[in-house]
Amino acid sequence: MTHPRNVRALVVIGAMIASSTTASAGFQSTYLALGDSLAFGTGRDQSPADVNNGDRGYVKGFANMLSTLHGGNRPTVINLAIPGEDTASYLGTLPNDQSPFAYTLNTNYPLASPPSQRAFALDKIASQAAAGFPVEAITLHLGSNDLFRLARSAAFQTASSTDQQAMIGAMFNQFATSYASIVGELRVAAPAAQITLLGYYDPFAPYRSLTTDPRFLFAQFAQGTIPILNSLIAQVAAGVPGATFIDLYPLFVGREKALTYVDDPDGNVHPNAQGYAVITGALATVPEPSSMLTMIVGLGSALGVAIARRRSRTA
Repeated sequence: MTHPRNVRALVVIGAMIASSTTASAGFQSTYLALGDSLAFGTGRDQSPADVNNGDRGYVKGFANMLSTLHGGNRPTVINLAIPGEDTASYLGTLPNDQSPFAYTLNTNYPLASPPSQRAFALDKIASQAAAGFPVEAITLHLGSNDLFRLARSAAFQTASSTDQQAMIGAMFNQFATSYASIVGELRVAAPAAQITLLGYYDPFAPYRSLTTDPRFLFAQFAQGTIPILNSLIAQVAAGVPGATFIDLYPLFVGREKALTYVDDPDGNVHPNAQGYAVITGALATVPEPSSMLTMIVGLGSALGVAIARRRSRTA
């Protein structure tokens, strides 16, 4: 027989759930987008005329999807992504390859002494929660620039094949450590948020056999590294509660020229409107943000502890 106190506790939980469901239509939350130029929504160029707040590309589409979960109330979108960002610049241990220009593109950053993306993200998570607009969704798109920072380095380009392989291995070891740390920190800072980790497509695939094309060397490098990068991101997602991995690689295979600007003379790897639409479609498979589930599990755990304590006293 259920003890009267336990019955009352269950009634309280039921009332809280019903109240939260009723209030969901007016619920206001925050969607935090983090990462590099793909998250920022870069298209054909990165000129001064491209300055914006990042509410575009797949970020805009995903925010619109989230609005359907709350009666049409679109979440506050805070996009802190920076073109050229990699894990080292995100953490603030190395400068962004495009600093300080990259920070001027994103109007969410102060022009004077912009903080690292990590520091700013943690600050925004805390301040939005304090203001009553908790972060319910985070997308993270980070990693490809770790590859290309290495590929563009003079040390890598002048090294022997054997040394290059060793450098690639060291880079992946560092990436795995840094990326896991980044995601783990976000999980702690926003314990109820759904975290979506996006992988990468290979824009250079059409040029692997074109030895005279300026994109050929990048095509060779990408072929051996992007799948490994995606596997490391997927491993992190699998080990973090409430995290989901989105694999973009197969969605772009055979469609690289149609979905990006890579065939432009400058080899622009960013998605066009159709490419961003494909990424938005992939985000439609992300589970609903689990703040309600987290609340229920937390209340259920508290009830279980109370019941266990009572049983121990009456045993």
